[in-house]
Amino acid sequence: MSKPHFWILVLVQFLLPTGAVTAQPNAPVVVVSIKPLHAMVSAVMAGVGEPDLLIDGSTSPHTFSLKPSMAGKLQNADLVFWIGPNLETSLKSPLENLAADAQVFGFDYLDNGAGPHVWLDPQLAKIMVGDIARALANADPDNAGAYQQNASIYQSKIEDMQLRIAEHLAPVKAHPFVVFHDAYAQFQTRFELNVVGVVSLGEHQAPGPRHIRQIRQMIIEQNIACVFSEPQLNPNSIALVIEGTTASAHELDPLGANLPAGPAQYIDLMDNLAMALVACLGG
Repeated sequence: MSKPHFWILVLVQFLLPTGAVTAQPNAPVVVVSIKPLHAMVSAVMAGVGEPDLLIDGSTSPHTFSLKPSMAGKLQNADLVFWIGPNLETSLKSPLENLAADAQVFGFDYLDNGAGPHVWLDPQLAKIMVGDIARALANADPDNAGAYQQNASIYQSKIEDMQLRIAEHLAPVKAHPFVVFHDAYAQFQTRFELNVVGVVSLGEHQAPGPRHIRQIRQMIIEQNIACVFSEPQLNPNSIALVIEGTTASAHELDPLGANLPAGPAQYIDLMDNLAMALVACLGG
């Protein structure tokens, strides 16, 4: 698929009518942890209300510090959506202390051993959207029909996105590459990609000299062209890993930190991951 064709399909997804209803005055107060999940909740609530986002920008969910304004949002929330303590580690205590009266919904039950980045598998994302609609409908029965309609539309967009990305990645899916930390297992499995190495053995654990030598040797022996960093994490180790090799450093953003918050954010970040991979692996 050519790049222009790829991006035309992306734009069409959000130019189509959503079927959303007019905003309601008594919508529940909803708070969401990270941008991809916020995009899903925003899509399901379209025309009814707008959720608040806790973690914006390029802050890691593991080390996020709650701002006073957001603490107030948690205290007033009717519903809170987060992935779970294995991802938004620093939110566990605030949720227990500040959102005690809210219904808190996590999605760590979808972690099948591949890690908490469950939104990177579009099939799991469709399940998430359905569960979000049910949670909102239970809290706000008057708008249950709108939530279900919006969820169905968004699930269809996710399905289209998955097909588009699979076609786009097909020519490069066998090409080996290295990632900064083990965030992509869900994405790798769904699209049959060839991740052969991980630079950091933990989210905030700097790799030791021995591990860096091992990754560098792997890059040389397997003629790996691409090593990917992330905007939320320190990229210094990447420079050490590719030193003396022909590999180049590029960036993948599993949170879509620089994308505007809103319903389009999740699908845009997934498309961006595919485009970044093809741009390097197919070069």
